[in-house]
Amino acid sequence: MTTITVENGQSIQAAINVSHNGDVIFVKSGTYNEQLVLNKQIAIKGKSSKDKPVICLQSESSN
Repeated sequence: MTTITVENGQSIQAAINVSHNGDVIFVKSGTYNEQLVLNKQIAIKGKSSKDKPVICLQSESSN
């Protein structure tokens, strides 16, 4: 298991892309405007109970 930390201004998706099943991604406080593709068994957590990240997810329409 590997732990990857994402700082404000970095990409959560980039961390997902380099992660492997069982890894943990810790997201530090901040606002992250991304479209995330989750295709692995990983955990994404806020860095601590005080630092609550805001993740603005955008849905992709299939017209």
